[in-house]
Amino acid sequence: MAVVGIAASVALGVAGATVAWNGAADGDVDPPSEQALRQARVAVTATIGSVATLATFSTALLLQTRRQRRAQAALERARSEADAASRAKTDFLANMSHEIRTPMTAILGYVDLLADGNVGAPGAPTRDEAVDTIRRNARHLLSVLNDMLDLSKIESGHMDVDRQPVRTVDLVQDVMRLMDDRARRRGIALKLALEGDVPEGIVTDPTRLRQILINLVGNAVKFTEHGAVTVTVRRDPGERRMLGFEVTDTGIGMTPEQLSRLYQPFVQADTSTTRRFGGTGLGLAITRRCVDMLGGTISVRSAPGAGTTFDVRIDVGDMEGTPPASLRSGTAPAPTPAAAPPAARVGRQPLSGVRVLLAEDGIDSQRLIRFHLERAGARVTVVGNGAKAVEEVHAASRLDRHDVILMDMQMPVMDGYDAARRLAASGDCAPIIALTAQGMTGDRERCLDSGCRDYLCKPVDPRALIAAIRHAIAPGATECTAIRQMPREVPEDSRPASTPADIHRAPRPGGPAGPPSAS
Repeated sequence: MAVVGIAASVALGVAGATVAWNGAADGDVDPPSEQALRQARVAVTATIGSVATLATFSTALLLQTRRQRRAQAALERARSEADAASRAKTDFLANMSHEIRTPMTAILGYVDLLADGNVGAPGAPTRDEAVDTIRRNARHLLSVLNDMLDLSKIESGHMDVDRQPVRTVDLVQDVMRLMDDRARRRGIALKLALEGDVPEGIVTDPTRLRQILINLVGNAVKFTEHGAVTVTVRRDPGERRMLGFEVTDTGIGMTPEQLSRLYQPFVQADTSTTRRFGGTGLGLAITRRCVDMLGGTISVRSAPGAGTTFDVRIDVGDMEGTPPASLRSGTAPAPTPAAAPPAARVGRQPLSGVRVLLAEDGIDSQRLIRFHLERAGARVTVVGNGAKAVEEVHAASRLDRHDVILMDMQMPVMDGYDAARRLAASGDCAPIIALTAQGMTGDRERCLDSGCRDYLCKPVDPRALIAAIRHAIAPGATECTAIRQMPREVPEDSRPASTPADIHRAPRPGGPAGPPSAS
């Protein structure tokens, strides 16, 4: 209506001005008087004003239309993103349900076989097979949980980088050995190559680099049904700081559309990939973030049916003047002293004579932890809550005081946090090691702030527990950090095969080739 009114005003003004001026020009009327001229001017001015108003109104209408279109487009994008997020959530929950229920089915089923005494019967698995199946599936569940916690720590900025000198080939060969058993079960060759003057030693965070390589090699093995997986360590000529790690497989490959969402958390190439190969879709998201933390880059080349190549480059410090690395083909490198189990270094009972107070409310956990400690030679006293732990410490005489306290942090009556604070406030108690099933960001700091000396997340590795106790009693007595950093994804009973993964040195540009591959 406003537009119609303005248009009518313009038309009337134009008509009035036209009549006045035409009449004066044709001589039909007397020459225009001053009043007529004023009226004509008013009519023209009104017409111009109306035109300006109409133009302003049209411009405003056009801008409003554009804003509405942009708002509509934004609404459509938001709706599309919400739908995609909903689908991703649904797919993730379906994946997690599969990743949890599948191993739980195996665990409960094989436990029932053991409980019913059916192992070893015709057609049934042996006891060792049942135990191995339970252990393998339980570790898979733990790896799923650890992946989620790692991503949470990285995204919250609580994942630390600890750079230290590392022997390049030893670290990569360690990863290859850990993956070798898995590759052999799938009938896949596993190869390692060096290109260029790869330095013998680098400076990086060995835990993060090992995690990157385990994720990439593990993915390559998982998505490769025949052929080989090759890890190439490469130093480009003239490169002073950046070292490359390339993982190439002959697996199923990926489409460009799949590559575009490769590093999104909880997302795999497609849902059929999850059903066929398993996994939560967290591994590459964690890998990319670890690469960023190490000051590096990651790229990928792939095509459907033609395999995939991941190329990681990280900052490893100044490599100038560092001697080149060498490979020992066909034999496993001797373990360093820090990698040997503590029992092998300090005898069959590394906790002989050590008095331990265990505060734990779970009966099953009490029995399990006590068994491992007593087998290591410790004298163990068990209480069921924090209040009893405080009473036990205060009641113990100086001659019979505990050497270390293992404190579960979630207990009835008095939890481990309050108990640790009370014991620490007394100023005269043994070092406290927190045992907790909570592994989220900030849980370790909360335990240490309450007065604990150290922190272990359940399920507790007996070797890490023994190492932590010895370290708490005599700091520096054990290399417990090295033990705790052992890759969790690989079963402890994985042993290097008599002939490890194929190893060869690729020829340097213009130089002779190294020992040939065993393949």
